[in-house]
Amino acid sequence: MSLEFCRKEELARTLIGLEIRSSHATAWEDIPAFWERVMAENLLAELGDVSTIYAVYTDYAGDWQAPYTMVLAVACDAEREVPEGMRRVQVPAQNWASATLPDVTPQAVWAGWTEVWERWEDRDRRSYEVDLEIYRFGGEAPQVELQIGLEEGA
Repeated sequence: MSLEFCRKEELARTLIGLEIRSSHATAWEDIPAFWERVMAENLLAELGDVSTIYAVYTDYAGDWQAPYTMVLAVACDAEREVPEGMRRVQVPAQNWASATLPDVTPQAVWAGWTEVWERWEDRDRRSYEVDLEIYRFGGEAPQVELQIGLEEGA
């Protein structure tokens, strides 16, 4: 797979959701199990519209191989109270490299990240502040977009 990334600038966003700590070494097992639990138990429904779900990668302990936090979240008003057991994530206004994946399967998402880690020409310009997978379920066909946070000036 070869992804075509475009640059985009996005406004700040407030998200609320559930978190898990993972790493590159355990992500293939941890993250699908976390998704399955959150979706099976409908844990984001109390927050409102779940037609767009964000997988937020943040709190990086280093580069892409180090531990990080992944938050499954939805967009919320900045003033919204955070339900017990959930977390607020402030996604900063910044420059992103964005690519739409060919489908929403875990295999396609993993292949997209593998390209970012191993072959993407701008991988050394990642900010490691926040990265996103944006799952849009409201249209005719589900879509997932990778948004990779870039260093300032990148």
